[in-house]
Amino acid sequence: MKYIVAVVLLALTLGLAQGVPLQGGNGNVTAVLFKAITLPSAENQNETVLELDLSLIGTEDAKFELIDSKDNVYSPVLYENLERGRQLLYFKVPEYALFKLFRVTPPEGGPININWWEIPKGTKDDLVLRYYGLIDWSMAPNNQGVVYQVSLFNQSSPLPVALDNFTLLDQWRWPYIPNDIQTLENYRINLIFGNLSPLSKPAFLVYDYTGPNEISIDLENDLKPLPDSKVYGENATAPQPSAPPVTESPKAIVTPPTQETSKVSSLKEEIAASKNRLHNVTSSSMGSQSQPRSTQSLAEEVGRNLQRWSRP
Repeated sequence: MKYIVAVVLLALTLGLAQGVPLQGGNGNVTAVLFKAITLPSAENQNETVLELDLSLIGTEDAKFELIDSKDNVYSPVLYENLERGRQLLYFKVPEYALFKLFRVTPPEGGPININWWEIPKGTKDDLVLRYYGLIDWSMAPNNQGVVYQVSLFNQSSPLPVALDNFTLLDQWRWPYIPNDIQTLENYRINLIFGNLSPLSKPAFLVYDYTGPNEISIDLENDLKPLPDSKVYGENATAPQPSAPPVTESPKAIVTPPTQETSKVSSLKEEIAASKNRLHNVTSSSMGSQSQPRSTQSLAEEVGRNLQRWSRP
């Protein structure tokens, strides 16, 4: 139990803000979801590759299922072991899919149902800002880049946006302006920040920063698990862990699923291509810097930020 608490606390203090880690257990096994990143598929424009960072404590065998808002069920197409008890799972899912549940079925104790992260929403009068998550993250010795996906509506109509409409604040409330913006189908927007300090930890994503229509998304505290009512329905409750059917044979995660070697290699190449594609987007955006501000004005702004955003 102490090990589980230590793992969760470590996730909260290091790396990118990705919301509170999600976890669940059945008395014998504990699963912790640290973060999920959506990558564009290198082969199919209508699909995305979801990379899920997971730890599994108490067993080395399990079956994994990801369930979307339409009750479609997805199984991993590939996984990579990072170290004992920690692995990356990869799912091929439809573009713009929304998820509600992650299910782990270990051989001991019964299924573990973990409610997915809720989509944070900020409002100001008729404006609605929705945050769909981290799309890419690249790290270099002298800088890092991140890509976030959002949508912005005025009542039911999408709003046009410009670079200076959005600001990313790190843990010291230093402001970053996007290097580029990509408007996607379904009126979603990719915000590309390609020149962050390697020591910065993104903390707040803000629309109309310091303006009259300011809307802020807390990249850690606003990312919470979906309530049971949005996963199972208003009058339903989450099922309790029970003994698994004796006929069920969970997938092993220590050895790859039964596949031809060529197919596994192909999946790895596709995922690598997806990551390289977004890394190139982030890197190229660093060449199109937003309008620089003076050192004095930035220092004054950071000082104001520390006062405005300080919390007890």
